[in-house]
Amino acid sequence: MKTIHPIITGLFVVLFLGGCVTRKPLPGGLQTESKSGGGVKILSVGLLPDDDGLLVHGRVERTLGYSDSPFRHLDLQVIGPAGELLSRCGIRFFPNPIPFSRFGPGRSTYTARLKEMPPAGSTIRITVDGVALSKCPLASMGGQ
Repeated sequence: MKTIHPIITGLFVVLFLGGCVTRKPLPGGLQTESKSGGGVKILSVGLLPDDDGLLVHGRVERTLGYSDSPFRHLDLQVIGPAGELLSRCGIRFFPNPIPFSRFGPGRSTYTARLKEMPPAGSTIRITVDGVALSKCPLASMGGQ
């Protein structure tokens, strides 16, 4: 029994250090902003850098005033350090519409990939948009 504890502890240390070594660092000063609305609350905005760019991910939650309409999506904008718009795109959250739960607020997730890492000092902005993604001007632009 006494030999199992050091083995388990060693495995956790190896897994922890292995994850830290393989993860690419984010550019300095990279910030996130979110703006909820239309009965959708943005709970989180996460950033994961990798060899293919930057993965933006998070969760949304239905709040008071949300109707079970699939005509909502999220807009992602990358704002450069000088305030210039670097890229933008529309994102779907899944499931859409956000499900109802009688045990707590219903939640959905979203992900989007930016092909290029934003420069240091940039801001990733996620906002709720109340129109269909097919009618959103950002969806036709494709994003980076």
